[in-house]
Amino acid sequence: MNLMRLKRTGTCIFLMLCMGITLFSCKDDNMIGDSPYANGPEPLVHFKDKKPSPAEGDPGTSVTFAVTGLNTSSDYTFYINQTEAEILSTSDSTVTVKIPEKASSGAASVTLDGQAYYGPVFTVEGKVSIATSFNAFKGANHEISQIIENPAAGYYIIVGSFTDYSGLVAASASSDDEKTYINHIAAISKTCDFREGSFQAGKGSNGSLNTIARSTVDGDLFVGGTFGTYNVRSGINNITRLNLDASLDSMTVDLINLDPEQTPNAGTDTVPSFNGGVAGGLFTNVVKLFYDKPTDEVYVIGNFTKYINTYYKRSTKDGKIVYQTEMHQIIKLKRDGSLDSSFNYDPAKEKSAEGGNGYILDAVRTADDKMVIVGNFTTFNGKSVNRICRIDDKTGKIDMTFNTGSGADDAIGQISYNETTGKFLLTGAFHNFNGVPANGVVMLNADGSVDTNFKFGETTRGRANFAGQLDNGLILVSGRFLKYNDVVRSGFMILNPDGTLADGYNNTGAFVGQINQIVEEKTTLGKPGVIIVGNFSLFNNREVNNIVKIAMQP
Repeated sequence: MNLMRLKRTGTCIFLMLCMGITLFSCKDDNMIGDSPYANGPEPLVHFKDKKPSPAEGDPGTSVTFAVTGLNTSSDYTFYINQTEAEILSTSDSTVTVKIPEKASSGAASVTLDGQAYYGPVFTVEGKVSIATSFNAFKGANHEISQIIENPAAGYYIIVGSFTDYSGLVAASASSDDEKTYINHIAAISKTCDFREGSFQAGKGSNGSLNTIARSTVDGDLFVGGTFGTYNVRSGINNITRLNLDASLDSMTVDLINLDPEQTPNAGTDTVPSFNGGVAGGLFTNVVKLFYDKPTDEVYVIGNFTKYINTYYKRSTKDGKIVYQTEMHQIIKLKRDGSLDSSFNYDPAKEKSAEGGNGYILDAVRTADDKMVIVGNFTTFNGKSVNRICRIDDKTGKIDMTFNTGSGADDAIGQISYNETTGKFLLTGAFHNFNGVPANGVVMLNADGSVDTNFKFGETTRGRANFAGQLDNGLILVSGRFLKYNDVVRSGFMILNPDGTLADGYNNTGAFVGQINQIVEEKTTLGKPGVIIVGNFSLFNNREVNNIVKIAMQP
């Protein structure tokens, strides 16, 4: 089995099947690249430096391209983003074609005598478009793992591996006192603008933040990932609690002062109020946090073998006494960071159950407060589960009523859940799920059984890496594929609940990267909209930086 890449949003390692996709960069005039015939003979076919007329339109639109060399031959083929178009007429300087029904935005091209000639980009109009009110084209300089809303303050909070947003850090003063810091956490407005002054995160975390959960009691924030300091404050082990303004919730503790005369200030220290963390394992990390309102506690899911807390009463300023408890992959922590021993803990053995024999790569929490984990493990807590299982929220034990049968025959890298439909979508390197052919994407019912009404088709030159369902049943899919069921869909597509391509929603052009999360929210014009975050650089042939909002017509 191929080893998964380290995935900073909700998973630590993600299985990738590599493929090569050649992307053509566009000039301002939408022409494709420089001429390969420079300083050589004139090509047989030559696209003029001119936009098509019209430059955009629906499938079925008649479009004229300025091109020479086609009137001398009838044996050529015209394409819109690699989809063959019907040729309506040809002259010595133009060709008029009909935009195919299943075409998506992309470059025009001609093949003649085995040679391909590339022209300008044509924008296919449809039911999906980038929301122009969402100012995300500068975005984050690295991956966004998760986005949550702060409804009381009317803005979003994002976490990830990014160290800049909208280029503000790069443009800030060089001196340390005046420099802007945006390390792995930021507040952004409903239009995606950075909210300066909303957060007091200081220098932020020294490592990636994979996940965030908000307390519904007082609005405090729990963050988890792979980090050891926050705003230069140490004593953190991959998880901590922040105030609502993202400043570290800290406290002053008394310590043993071995030499009060020489070091009078060594008897106290300012430390994180959240005294708890995780460690141990080859790739120690926190994959997901889930807040539990009834107890005001937080579930911690990840890849670790130890729970850690500090015993300050016996510590000195330079020598902290750290207690370790053997805890595997799933724990529940109280508000102050102490271990909730009623969850996944055996007091007789003074440790948790054994966890999985592989990595947890992703997790979701359902409407009934159960947690479903996925990864590359084949056993969990000694039971055969084949890469997916549900955890009881009261005890931490496996909920065997979630019946996934023989599970997946290879790693599951991602899971999403829609509370309205009650469905799960899984993506990964698997080919079958509980004996049902799946081709790397499968839909499950609430009880864990396969939804056989959904059939994921064949992808060409790559596989899907994310699938998420909207409340209306439509499914957003990203990946490193070029075609779906032999129809060109360059890395992104929208499917019906049965797995077929949704009519009118597949006009978007090339997408490059991976989606980590989708959030439904209306646009400023009141249309249905979806915020997409992840690790991607191109959406609909336009450069974006790990965040975008799309408008979807009903």
